[in-house]
Amino acid sequence: MTKAARSEAISVLRRFVHGQLSFDELQGFVRSRNFGWLDELLDGLELTDGDYRELALDEHALGQRLQRFVGGSVSAHSFADWAFETYRIFSSGAYPTSEVYSAKVEISLLMFCLVSECAANGLLAPPAPRAREIGGGSVTQVRRTGVATDPRRIAGRILDALERGQQIPAEGVVGRVLRNLPTVRLQTRARPKEDHFAPELDQWVDLALATTHAERPVPAPEECWFVPLAVCTRELWLENPPEGVWGHPENDRMHALRGRFPHLDLDEGDPLYFVGPDGIAEIVLATPVIDEFAVRTAVRLFCLRNRIRRCTLDRSPCYPSKEDR
Repeated sequence: MTKAARSEAISVLRRFVHGQLSFDELQGFVRSRNFGWLDELLDGLELTDGDYRELALDEHALGQRLQRFVGGSVSAHSFADWAFETYRIFSSGAYPTSEVYSAKVEISLLMFCLVSECAANGLLAPPAPRAREIGGGSVTQVRRTGVATDPRRIAGRILDALERGQQIPAEGVVGRVLRNLPTVRLQTRARPKEDHFAPELDQWVDLALATTHAERPVPAPEECWFVPLAVCTRELWLENPPEGVWGHPENDRMHALRGRFPHLDLDEGDPLYFVGPDGIAEIVLATPVIDEFAVRTAVRLFCLRNRIRRCTLDRSPCYPSKEDR
């Protein structure tokens, strides 16, 4: 790619990120440059720290985009397209190590992508009025079902956190989505081939959420892009402790979980349960390897914590089990 062509592409991405180009206009540009998808263009660009400086999507700029959506001047469909493509742009290249990196920007985009995709695929009930009879026979409409996962409501909560300088409520957003899904379908992420350079492969596993409609029997890998749960051994956790206070012992969610379910045995594998700023759960087990039994143990804790009604693991029923009923 020539310097001029690269400069033009960065300019187009910047205009899209700031709402000056529509999704269709971005796609038109991508195809006019002989790329099938935005991902192919991003692979060719290999965005650098300087590029992300030029794109200039900081918390203030994101807040402005959210304000337009929350205020109703942007449709849910258009905003979802913007969020997905912007998340692609900011989850590739050098952004995570860039000087302009903002965890709040990245997490905000991730949360909205999750809600939008589940809603678009019919997995979340849209906000709908429910009639309630009032004295004298009159009826008023009260919005109840689907309100917790309404994209505009989620965007409003994120906007409020940005304006107040608070942490993005990712754990709450993920929990609301999971509780409102008819069935949470988890898929074990494919691991790299085992070799002598990766001895930790049996010590961790990522579980991805299938966000497509349940009629499709086997979700494609690209349909399992969000990982709400990771499981690892205590040994690996101690060797690679997370940055920040969220992984400290006082933030272990197992204390609260045992209090909520005193009648259940939740101590298999001596678990630790943490949740990162991005809403992703990390369950740590005192086992030598993470095998199928360990994964199912972690999934059970995950379902109890998030009040999940039904869950499958790799298309097999996993929760609830007889002892949880």
